[in-house]
Amino acid sequence: MLTSAGEVGVRASTGRPAPRASPRGKVLTRPNLPSARQHRHRRFGAFVPRGSTPRVEEWTVEDSASLYSLDAWGAPYFAADAETGRVVVRPLGDDADALGGPPPEIDLFALASDARARLASDGPLVVRFPDIACREAARLHAIFDEAATTWNYGAGSLRSVERGTDADASSADASADGSGPKPAYQGVFPVKCCHDVELLRALVSSGAPRAFGLEAGSKAELLLAVAVMRSCCFEQTKKDVQTPYAPLLVCNGYKDASYVRVAFEAAAAGTRVALVVEKLSELEPILERLRETRRTNLNTKTKPRSRPLLGVRVRLGTTHDGQWGATSGDDAKFGLGARETLFLLETLRDAGFLAELRLLHFHVGSQVSDIATIKEAMRESSQMYAELVRLGAPMGLIDVGGGLGVDYDGSRGWGGRASRNYDEKNYANDVVAALADACARAGIEPPTIVSESGRAIVSASAALVFQIVSTDPRGARGSREGNEGTRGAETVREPFATDGRNPFTEKEDEKTETPTLEALRSMPPSRFLLHNFREVARNLETAETANVQEAINDATQFRQEADRLFKLGIMGLEERAEAEELFCLTRARVFHIARERRLKKSTSKYFLPVDVQTEARRPAVWYHANMSVFRSLPDIWAIQQLFPVAPLHRLRERPNAAGAVADLTCDSDGRVDAFVGAAAKGVEDVFSDAERGAPSPFLTLHAPREGEPYLMAAFLVGAYQESMGSAGHNLFGSPATANVFLETERRKKDLQKTKPANSSARVSFSFRLDSVRGGDSDVVVSLRAGDTNADALRGAGVDTESIVAWVRGGGGDTSLDEANDAALLAAVDDVLRESTYLESRDERRAR
Repeated sequence: MLTSAGEVGVRASTGRPAPRASPRGKVLTRPNLPSARQHRHRRFGAFVPRGSTPRVEEWTVEDSASLYSLDAWGAPYFAADAETGRVVVRPLGDDADALGGPPPEIDLFALASDARARLASDGPLVVRFPDIACREAARLHAIFDEAATTWNYGAGSLRSVERGTDADASSADASADGSGPKPAYQGVFPVKCCHDVELLRALVSSGAPRAFGLEAGSKAELLLAVAVMRSCCFEQTKKDVQTPYAPLLVCNGYKDASYVRVAFEAAAAGTRVALVVEKLSELEPILERLRETRRTNLNTKTKPRSRPLLGVRVRLGTTHDGQWGATSGDDAKFGLGARETLFLLETLRDAGFLAELRLLHFHVGSQVSDIATIKEAMRESSQMYAELVRLGAPMGLIDVGGGLGVDYDGSRGWGGRASRNYDEKNYANDVVAALADACARAGIEPPTIVSESGRAIVSASAALVFQIVSTDPRGARGSREGNEGTRGAETVREPFATDGRNPFTEKEDEKTETPTLEALRSMPPSRFLLHNFREVARNLETAETANVQEAINDATQFRQEADRLFKLGIMGLEERAEAEELFCLTRARVFHIARERRLKKSTSKYFLPVDVQTEARRPAVWYHANMSVFRSLPDIWAIQQLFPVAPLHRLRERPNAAGAVADLTCDSDGRVDAFVGAAAKGVEDVFSDAERGAPSPFLTLHAPREGEPYLMAAFLVGAYQESMGSAGHNLFGSPATANVFLETERRKKDLQKTKPANSSARVSFSFRLDSVRGGDSDVVVSLRAGDTNADALRGAGVDTESIVAWVRGGGGDTSLDEANDAALLAAVDDVLRESTYLESRDERRAR
């Protein structure tokens, strides 16, 4: 540090006395310390100080499963295979007794590698398992049936009502499925959760015996839902599948005359439609259609045209503290208040259409983490239902909306908004019990319960697979030798030795020299700071006597002072580089010593110093992923959603790097740096039991190997991520998708055995995956390539033909020559047909 006279002070920046001079004029230091590189321990990826014995531990697949909390959030669909050290998927669950044998298992790494090879692409891949979604829908139905039995809850037939002068004596509901008893529960899937047609068809087809339906929130979704339900209805008719009642198409969202028209025509064509009034402004076009249908039925001698059931969405006063709590209660975007609901009833009564009102709808919010919110909402909505019946509406259905949460981190309620403190059985019991009590008190028939639990049904059915293309130290960087042309592996050189030598600033013959007191006095400020920084690193050589708290404090201060000296022009770039190296080295040593002490003293409740814990929570390495967070994981950016993330392979190897994931976008928010809390174990065991369920800022990962793809995946991403992804950010397009089905007769007929000639085009084809263990099923994969650069540009409203024309005509008279213009045009044409994501040279040659 500089004195007022501009001389170098003889006290270290920490305030400690400067080293004492020896009788021979030398500074008293520990001479001839061996280079720290002699003690590098590869398993920990850090330096092992003197006196510390490396812990030799066998790493197992079970350790990896615990590290990534795979059993907590993945059961019963995802597991770690002990034989291969890879993540396997069990689309039918893991109950061997219920399945009558070993469950089918799919190697996710092998599946993703096969699909990527067929597409000749290194880009991200959404792997979807519709069988999981279908199983979750069936399981939820069974749970509600069990709850109905427990609470003696039975939805009777809908009461008959007079329709005035309407010639259609039968209700729209009865015309759809007869006048027999109604089910206690009926599920519908909100199309907004996932627009994938194959998934929607699978849900409706497999749910036909349970009359599983769909919910639409826009005109485009309504068109898709009508088409899917009609096509599946035709298939079930051909198969002679008998159902006691018809699936329901719930029509939500803002509505205009066109929306209402499609809903009425779908009902007339035989689809059981519930048209929900969300705003009073929607009432007039609905009444106009009702009057037109009544006139048509009065004047025709043919079979009367069926009409949609009418529903009303009410705005509950119940609020909650979840992610969407701010829009619950009186601040809700949709729904009618008490006065508006009364106005609706009187308007329908005056128009002679009160008998059409059959459904009460509400939505308390998505991903409700506290069961108390569900209880309160059901108490209020049950009373609202009873009041509507008292006021003369026939009713018969109550749609409890969504809200059924997903335990994303597997903490069973400890994870706050990323978790839930209840399960599906608890949820169903509370819904059924509240309605049973209200109906018993009011003396009315219990309604059929409808739920829109889209997140709970499809979250587990999809995973986003992505490749790590490079790694980079996070924060202060160490010296690196880059492997040119090789993504996915980078070699980190040994940090500067603590013997005082900086290869950038000092000569080889000076490496064993120790400065005298006179030399210290005449040292430039930057060199003096680095000398003291090396002393801090030297003091960590002996683990037993090292003061980790003091070391991390000193290192932090020296790093900050080095930055200030550089800003003032007193320190050069080479010396700043050494300061960064010493900071990295000191941190690595401190973390290792602290972790060893914690492991040795675990029985005595040893607590790490607070500054050590603070530093240890910071990721050490950026893992650069070939994907876009904004396109494929938008909830991470938008609402800080926590998704489980884990490598797909190398689970028999101990990971040794505290990493965070960075995407390809030119945006600082394009990163994943919050992970399932159990991932804190492994590199630095610094998290206390009180922090159970809290996200970890890093994920313990392996060092990528040269020539070997390192594949990771974000799991439980089946809801909303594809439909809400921002296609415009950096113009990264939709990722490739692979829909994986356990083979059925229909899939066998659809199987296409020919590969596309140009896999970069947006094409679809199917292939059979034979590497499936357990069960008697093969697997059929329906594969679709991701967006090309041309697709992304067209999606942004850019005409790609114009781009080519502009490039062709842009040279003018200033163009160097025709050869250069031709080369540019060829490059533009090739890249337009390529993926928006990074591709290796081998993949480009494959095209």
